[in-house]
Amino acid sequence: MKRLALNVALGQILSLCLTLTNTSTSLLWLYYNVNVPPLQNLLNYVMLFSVYTTVHIHKHGRDAWKLMIRERAWKYILFAMADLQGNLFVLYAFRNTSILSAIVLLSWTVPCVVILSVLFTNTRYSAMQYAGVSICMTGLAVLIYGDYVNNRLETDNHSWIGDLSCLLGATLYAIANLLEEHLVLESPIEEVLGQLGMWGTLMCGLEVVLWERKAVALIPWSWNIVGLMLCYNFALFTMSSLVPILLQISSATFLNLSLLTSNFFSLVVGLALFNISIIPEYPISFTLAIIGITTFNLHSTNPVIHLDHHRLYHSITHDN
Repeated sequence: MKRLALNVALGQILSLCLTLTNTSTSLLWLYYNVNVPPLQNLLNYVMLFSVYTTVHIHKHGRDAWKLMIRERAWKYILFAMADLQGNLFVLYAFRNTSILSAIVLLSWTVPCVVILSVLFTNTRYSAMQYAGVSICMTGLAVLIYGDYVNNRLETDNHSWIGDLSCLLGATLYAIANLLEEHLVLESPIEEVLGQLGMWGTLMCGLEVVLWERKAVALIPWSWNIVGLMLCYNFALFTMSSLVPILLQISSATFLNLSLLTSNFFSLVVGLALFNISIIPEYPISFTLAIIGITTFNLHSTNPVIHLDHHRLYHSITHDN
């Protein structure tokens, strides 16, 4: 019971952090017309690299760190690429969609993780765990239906481009979550986060230099903008630090089921900051999400994840 309570508590802290990142991004775009995803993510990766690489070298030594890079760098490059591009697609989506639309569409991560887990790992889910996923997705369906009937998802800046960006971001999040679940089960957390920070910093910095120099130069810098960017990075750094802990004691599927409750938290933010009116379906959706999370975790076997590298490589090469 204590473990269940810890899992649920960690999941909801992460859900609040996700709401904070999305709220900061919405405020930056709606009030200040600022949308520079690579720059917005750069500080988070720099902090991850600085903090966790220092911890890793202190605990294991510089020689062990160099050996790790030679042997396992390719895994962390793939992980950082999926994580960064997922973040960028989601942030780009805020140019064309609302905070609630983005949160709803990002829920695609849940079935995506389940599908990828079955296809590329030895993970097998019980009937009760499938029931938990189904209950959560039912809650999502109720939310979408309510938004459609009450015409709440229609916003001035909503378009199919924003929807597509969110779905691509959600798919990349699913891939990143699955890779991270595999990595934290075979390597120390400080190694995983330090490498995510190192490769994420390099990739993010390169994208800023190549694609966003002009956009950055045009930003009307103020303390409000700086504060929102710091808020975004603090929440994202907290998420990045806590996710591996939850993955070690639960799974990528449970993580993403937990994040569904950000629908409810985003509604609260929307009521306070964006003048969004509440609809009856939101409390129902939130309740179903909590029931689904609990149902899934009650029968969680936490199997050791082993990526089927041959099948994954075969799929990638044939898709390309």
